Amino acid sequence: MVFNASANERAELAEFVVWNWQGDPARMSFRDPAGAVVPYQLGSQGAGNYWGHSYIRALVQVKVPPFGYAAYSLFEADEPVQAELTWPTGAERQHHPEAFVLENELIKATLDTQSCAVRSLIDKKSGDELIKQDKAGARFRLIQEDDRRGMTAWIVGRYMAVENLTEKVRVLEANCHPQALRQHVRYTVSFGRSKLTVEIALDQGRSQLDLRVECDWHEVGRRGEGVPQLNYYLPCAYDVPSFLYNVPFGTITRPPMDMDVPANGWAHALRQGQNGKTLGLFCDSKYGFRGWNNAVGLALIRATFDPDPYPEYGIHKFTLNIGVTDASAGAAELVSLAEANNHPLMVQATTLHQGDWEAVRSFVKVVSGQAAVSAVKLAEDSPDLLVRLYSTVDKATELVLEFAAEVREAGLVNVNEEPVNGNKQPAVNGNRVSFALAPFAVATLRLRF
Repeated sequence: MVFNASANERAELAEFVVWNWQGDPARMSFRDPAGAVVPYQLGSQGAGNYWGHSYIRALVQVKVPPFGYAAYSLFEADEPVQAELTWPTGAERQHHPEAFVLENELIKATLDTQSCAVRSLIDKKSGDELIKQDKAGARFRLIQEDDRRGMTAWIVGRYMAVENLTEKVRVLEANCHPQALRQHVRYTVSFGRSKLTVEIALDQGRSQLDLRVECDWHEVGRRGEGVPQLNYYLPCAYDVPSFLYNVPFGTITRPPMDMDVPANGWAHALRQGQNGKTLGLFCDSKYGFRGWNNAVGLALIRATFDPDPYPEYGIHKFTLNIGVTDASAGAAELVSLAEANNHPLMVQATTLHQGDWEAVRSFVKVVSGQAAVSAVKLAEDSPDLLVRLYSTVDKATELVLEFAAEVREAGLVNVNEEPVNGNKQPAVNGNRVSFALAPFAVATLRLRF
């Protein structure tokens, strides 16, 4: 069972962890809700044992409707169904220059073979080079902040020193096979007393690089010496007149500033005009972005010392995404990208059984209108369902929502879940509800089925 907790249909890879399967791994196969065989690939750490139990990790191409689920089945085929996709090596006595190139039908990313920094990112349709062609590329950095202003937990100090974490990089694994559903390079680099492990991956059909990061952080800030900061830096190959950030219930455009600003998970480097491609930096759990000098920086870990002397000591796990979009992309598209990154598909294994529900189902769907769904929850005082949305455009939009059951009653409420009087109430037509949403407005819909 694959669950989608976002407002948009998702067609992407989902990781299936299969425990204690007694079949032949070479004949493992998956079917979608309609019974068609779907492509899959063993994960980078494809099989193993844990406390006496065996497991297999498979990356399966799935499609799941918004706020819904889809049921996929595992079976054993009659014949082997998949050849192992590895990096071709050629004849044993032939040697070729090593290259880390992640490429699908949409983008091509080239990693530096020494540092594993992203040296080039090309949109294949337009031919645009999006990464600034300097020596370093998009990379992790260790920054030493000035602590003279105090309140280090709240104030990001002036940069005193910037060190690129691009030396003595050890590559752990690489699969750049052009037919792979997911190509990736996994590496590790040590700095100070800490260690960074990164997997840079590109999936078929997606215009973004995914960076899955684990950092064993042992840096300590001290008064009079400064605050160590782990940072990611994305230099753009085009002039960036302003940066777009997401904020609660919307977005905000800010000019370039040599300081960190808050955002709810992403910053987008805009370009002049509506032509060409642009870059955005997304993160599932960090919010201190710096749009400056045609680049986006993101503070990942800061070893502040007041009020807590060791607030970040230990192991951190997070995900970054470098997204490529059209320069004409609106806020709604960027919000959808962030939502997909921040709400990964959830997979729950179950045994085959009989049931009355269909194998694929959507519970809530925005059929038309330009709005983002902020929350879906039960009412505080009843089993009514609440759906909170906000407009992403500067003009009124007519929203139509579709539900998995017939709606008996619908009305607008405020944030305290009290009825809103004087406004035109939603229209109900079977399992659909429609109402007008003002520019940049927030609305909460209360439903009874």
